[in-house]
Amino acid sequence: MCAACRRAAGLLLKQRPSSSSYTSSSNSIFSRTHRIVDGKTDVFRSAAISGTSSMMHARTRCTFHTNAKNEEEHRDSMKRMSKTRNFHSTSFAAGGVSTHKRAEKKRFSAEAATTSTEEEMGETDVRAKKDETKMKKSAQSYMLAHPTYDFGFIEQLKPKHRPPQGARDYVSMFAVWSARKGFDTITSYSHEKSLTKDQWLFRFIFLETVAGIPGMVAGMLRHMNSLRLLRHDNGWIHTLLEEAENERMHLMTFLNMKQPSIFFRAGVLAAQGVFFNAFFFSYLISPRTCHRFVGYLEEEAVRTYTHALNDIDSGGTDARQWAKERAPKLAIEYWKMDEDATIRDVLLAVRADEASHAHVNHTFSSMGTTQKNPFVKGESHLPENFVEPPPGFVPSEENRVAKDADSF
Repeated sequence: MCAACRRAAGLLLKQRPSSSSYTSSSNSIFSRTHRIVDGKTDVFRSAAISGTSSMMHARTRCTFHTNAKNEEEHRDSMKRMSKTRNFHSTSFAAGGVSTHKRAEKKRFSAEAATTSTEEEMGETDVRAKKDETKMKKSAQSYMLAHPTYDFGFIEQLKPKHRPPQGARDYVSMFAVWSARKGFDTITSYSHEKSLTKDQWLFRFIFLETVAGIPGMVAGMLRHMNSLRLLRHDNGWIHTLLEEAENERMHLMTFLNMKQPSIFFRAGVLAAQGVFFNAFFFSYLISPRTCHRFVGYLEEEAVRTYTHALNDIDSGGTDARQWAKERAPKLAIEYWKMDEDATIRDVLLAVRADEASHAHVNHTFSSMGTTQKNPFVKGESHLPENFVEPPPGFVPSEENRVAKDADSF
């Protein structure tokens, strides 16, 4: 054997693994090598075979180590899986208790939420009722007055007339007669003629748009006079503004029953423009004449509403339905009537208001302009004889100028 072959055989012997698992395969390789060498094979062929054998040994060792590593990783993964199973089983066992507790908590929270919701709903209802009451009170609080009457007394109320007692009275009465005659002619109205509901509402609405002017104009001028002269008004302003507001509430009540047309509104605009300016300049000239004019005007209003009540009671037209129709809510709250009040009751209250205005204005016309107002603020004033001053009141300008500071 040559030196090269011996060296190759020595290398193969050194690289042989010590494990018994590889002994048989190594011996077989070396036996083939020896046979090849003994057969005087080519040296280079023997070297190639030896190199192949070494590569196979290395590959076998790598595969062995890889398998061992895979087995170790497999064992580690199995351990982790077993731990995970134990953890999940423990968690599931504990989860049964926790799930039951959670269910109870949910039930208790639901009951608590229901209770709290009911309490909140109850509180909401209470607050809503309080707010409604507050709104009603606020709606009533901005009113200057709420006239209330004994319906047994105002049912027996009849039209009255104050005979003229001087030039001022005759002028006032003639002005009222002229205005009434012209309006009755335009609307074909007479006291002997029965009207339907629409015809009555047409007349009521138009007259109330005019009737609310005198109290406001008189109150405004007396207010400006008090500011200009730097002195108290002696209580007239409150009563005059209450009258203006009362007439306006008549209008608002009737507007709940009928809405006028655009032509009607144009007529109201024209009538207000004429009457406002005429009364304004007349009051600057003679306030007492103007109050007498309003007194006579209110006497005619009492006659008109008495006629309407007769139409309701006689049943000649559809106005008889007002004896059973429920009054508007606004009217019930303003006059503080019963909930089952009818429109006929409203007309009784309106007629009483007009009689009260006649009483107040006839009294103001008989007074001096610097006398203290004899009427209590916020109260209705309706004696049986409403065209005369209050009993015991002596209208005179002498020594009747109010000195007390609360007379404003």
